[in-house]
Amino acid sequence: MSCIYDHLAASGQWIISSPIDGLADEDAALRTLEALREALEPLERLVEDEAARPNGAAFFALNPRGEDYEVEVFDPWAEEVQAFWQLVAKTESLHPTAELLFLAAGDLLQRWGPDAGAEGLWEAEGVQFCEAALAVLALGAPDFLAHYLRFLDLWDLESASSQYEITQALVEAHGEEPEAFALEAKLETF
Repeated sequence: MSCIYDHLAASGQWIISSPIDGLADEDAALRTLEALREALEPLERLVEDEAARPNGAAFFALNPRGEDYEVEVFDPWAEEVQAFWQLVAKTESLHPTAELLFLAAGDLLQRWGPDAGAEGLWEAEGVQFCEAALAVLALGAPDFLAHYLRFLDLWDLESASSQYEITQALVEAHGEEPEAFALEAKLETF
């Protein structure tokens, strides 16, 4: 199942959209996660090709809701997008597939970062790559705390706008989880 790549000229974002609405049912959500994981493969090839990689920051947003948007700027924090990630958080059978997506996204982000001569990978202005999705997932399911913790090490925290508040909320929500203690320690570095 191929994802759709749309370029929004006004924002400079590339929107990677699932070809189906991930909220239709659990099977649609699973197929959406698989499609978004597949969609990272061209980005992985791009990061390896220095000549083709954008010089500055790159904006690639993950849209799990299909093509049903008409905007100039895609908002990963939009309610309809977050509803998908909330569904994934509530549905334990989707967690292994979502974890594969975020393992691949984390590897991509690590290779795309400042050490690779780029300004980083973002979803939108002020929104780090996978930030909104991982915030919702980690708040809803402690399984994703380790992924959020990993991404904190990969994101550009000097340009962070919401990580402090989200990290505080994660510590409050999951204070007894081992990862919550590590997140609490991260709060001191912001």
